[in-house]
Amino acid sequence: MARTEARIFTSIWSDDEFFALNSDAKLSYLMLLSQPKLSRCGVLDVTLRSWSELLGVPKSSMIRAVSSLIAARFVVVDNDTEELWIRTLAKNDGGLGQPNMVVSMTFDFEGIRSRVIRRQFIESLGAGFLEGLEQHFQKAWAQDLPQRLRQGFVKGFQEVFPEHLPQVLAQPLRVRGRASPISLNPKPLNGSGEPSRTDPELTQAKSALAALKRSKDSDPDEITTAEKRVAELTGVAP
Repeated sequence: MARTEARIFTSIWSDDEFFALNSDAKLSYLMLLSQPKLSRCGVLDVTLRSWSELLGVPKSSMIRAVSSLIAARFVVVDNDTEELWIRTLAKNDGGLGQPNMVVSMTFDFEGIRSRVIRRQFIESLGAGFLEGLEQHFQKAWAQDLPQRLRQGFVKGFQEVFPEHLPQVLAQPLRVRGRASPISLNPKPLNGSGEPSRTDPELTQAKSALAALKRSKDSDPDEITTAEKRVAELTGVAP
C-alpha cells in the first residue's frame, strides 16, 4: 500500500547538519520523505529524472542535491542496485512502536536488493532491537509476533548481531507460503539421537500451528504440514 503521509519533526529546523545544507538539498530531502513509494524501511528506487521534474530543477541540480545528502549522511545510495535509503526514517516514522508495523517493516526489508543498505539498516536498529520487541510487546510476542517476522529479516539480523538473537527466533520458523522451514541452528537432540520432545523446537512448532489456525489467510496445506511437524516432534501420529 502506498504511503499517504510523511512524518517530519519540527526539530529538523534546529538540526545543525540539516540547517547547513543548501536550499536544493533541504527541499530534496523533504521531497524524498514524502514519496508514496517509500518503504517502511525508508528505501526507494533512485529516479533522478522524475525527482527533478517534481522539484522543477535540472537533473544535474538533483544529482548535486542528493550528493550533498549523502555527504551529510542523511541518505545512503547504492549505485549498483539504484536504491536510496533515508537513514532515520524507520526510527522517526512511529512504526517501531506498533507490532503490526514492525511486521510490515520486515516484509519491506526483504524487498531491499542492496546488501550494503540491508546491513546498514540492521545496524541502525541496534543490537537490542529484537530483545526490545520481546520486552515492549510481551503479549504480542507470546502470541505470534516471532512467527510473523519475515525470515529474511531474522537471518539478516543474525548475520549482523549473532549474539543478540532471541532463542525463540533461533529455532526453525514456518513462514507463509510453501517454502520449507529454515533452521538457523542445529536441532537439539536427546540421548537417543532423536529431537527432544521438550526442547524449544516443539514449543515453536506448536506456536506456529496455533498462529496458522488463527489466521484466515492460512493455506490448508500449511496447517496440515504444521500439524505433521508437531506430531513428528511429539511422536504422536497425526
